[in-house]
Amino acid sequence: MRETARERHPRPRGHLVVPFLFAVVACVPAAADPAGADPRVRAGNRFVVDYPGLPSTLARQPSAMHVSIPTNYDPNRQHPLLLWLNTGEGQPGLGDARGITGGTDFVCVSLPLYRTPEGMAKPGISGILLEETDLPLIWTQYRIMLGDLERMIPNLHPTMRVVGGGSNGAHAAGGLISGTEGEFCRRFHHALFWEGGYLLSDARPMAGGCMMFCWGANSQKARMSVQAKQAADAGVDVETIEMPGVGHDFPLEYHARFRDWLDRKILYAGLPEALQALRQAMGARRWGDALRAVRDVRGKAHVGRPERTEAEEAFGTLCNEGARALDTLKTGTPGPSEWCRFVQMWDSCPCADEARQIANPFAEQELEKILALAGRPRETGLRRYLETWIGFAACGRAREAFDADAAVAYEALTPRAPSGSRPRALRQFIEGWNGSAAVERAREELEAIARAELDEILAITNPARQRHRLEAFARAFDGTDAAREAFERMK
Repeated sequence: MRETARERHPRPRGHLVVPFLFAVVACVPAAADPAGADPRVRAGNRFVVDYPGLPSTLARQPSAMHVSIPTNYDPNRQHPLLLWLNTGEGQPGLGDARGITGGTDFVCVSLPLYRTPEGMAKPGISGILLEETDLPLIWTQYRIMLGDLERMIPNLHPTMRVVGGGSNGAHAAGGLISGTEGEFCRRFHHALFWEGGYLLSDARPMAGGCMMFCWGANSQKARMSVQAKQAADAGVDVETIEMPGVGHDFPLEYHARFRDWLDRKILYAGLPEALQALRQAMGARRWGDALRAVRDVRGKAHVGRPERTEAEEAFGTLCNEGARALDTLKTGTPGPSEWCRFVQMWDSCPCADEARQIANPFAEQELEKILALAGRPRETGLRRYLETWIGFAACGRAREAFDADAAVAYEALTPRAPSGSRPRALRQFIEGWNGSAAVERAREELEAIARAELDEILAITNPARQRHRLEAFARAFDGTDAAREAFERMK
């Protein structure tokens, strides 16, 4: 049952420009670790967060965010997210979202719809149906609410995020995908359109994700079937459902079809293939392949799933095989390379820890040889050592030496690199010392330089000149967040 207490988020209605928006969001205290500092975030709970400072909604009601926590919520698990936008005037509610998910696995959220005052002043249905001119207003409010949600529930899965809606809510979802310069699709990677979505003019921002289009045979078939083909052509994994004999309606029996799609394409994508690979590897006694398959199944199936149970049983068998392999190895006279290969193969099993203890003297001897070197041979030797002797006690000293050498190299960049060549020097440093503590400092500096240059480019008013500069910038700063933003702006 939903909590009666409702959190209130007062926000000045008149200040909706983006710089102020980010300032407001940044001031909201972040939730603590996923163990759950927020008492509302518990299994099976439902609650509402009020936003009296935001504009009134399309339904002429105060703004509010409705949240439902799954009954199998686990603070130590990353949970997928379903954002649901309702039909008509879009008053938020979680009936369809919970009907689709069954109240399990997915955190469900429903947000209201918004229209500009000019749009709401139109007569009849024209005052309800969303238009592209409404998207900036909608996205401004959603950024605030979704930012609060992510702080409230920090263990939301970063990529298993679906936006769905019916009719006018689907129109909003389509517009957010196409009309926010890729910003919305950095948060949401999949979409479900139920008898709506006409504002989806470009599906490319969601390329690589999945979309479900469901239409009534007597209603939206002509338009939505074309949109589905266009989305597939844009690189989206598309499925469609036609509801025979149905007009503009939303029969509840299709909830199960949607949940099946969520399971196959998002929640458990690739799980059947991973389980089959595990079974084949176990049958062929390919223990290394089997251990990799166990890790794959674990990443796709949470505790309690039958596939996860089968993988854990297989892992127990594998650990027993590893212990026998270690006993065999100890009867001979293995050298450093044999010990390293054994540990790398059986790394996730207890036998690997025992092997590390036995072979650590070899690791110490190899490290002393490398520490006696200088310059590039020492740098290369330490990097290879850290990749080879993973988890050995001697790796602690190797890591300290590698980080210390990297810090010296980073400080030496300043006199060698004039201002114009600084980005190039930083990129070379990051490539050469990847994995060291100093690399994070170099990345932050490179990102700051890139961000400042991107801001200058975005201030250019000539579209052709700006695009030319963006193309050169994206190549020069490839790999930075600023370069990714430049790529999105060029789409």
